[in-house]
Amino acid sequence: MKIARPPDGFNVLIAPNVRKLVAAFGEAHPPFHRQWEAIVERLQYTGHREGVDEPRVGPGGRTAKFDLPDECGRRAIRIGYTVLGDRLTILIIG
Repeated sequence: MKIARPPDGFNVLIAPNVRKLVAAFGEAHPPFHRQWEAIVERLQYTGHREGVDEPRVGPGGRTAKFDLPDECGRRAIRIGYTVLGDRLTILIIG
């Protein structure tokens, strides 16, 4: 593990429970998948600057809110994640 974001972005890991929620929600609202991929890519490069510190998520924890277009089935999504070295781990969505 490196101690900073590499030039090609953080190594993004997504918790299994988050993967299940994204898959289920995306099945009901297909445009959500495209937005989800864009959010993950954005976090890959700017996760250490997005949102606010949130220690309840874990060491290096942050939360960020992203607005979604109407066709996604909801107005916004909040993501809880940790940044540690060169790794960004998405742990919570809501």
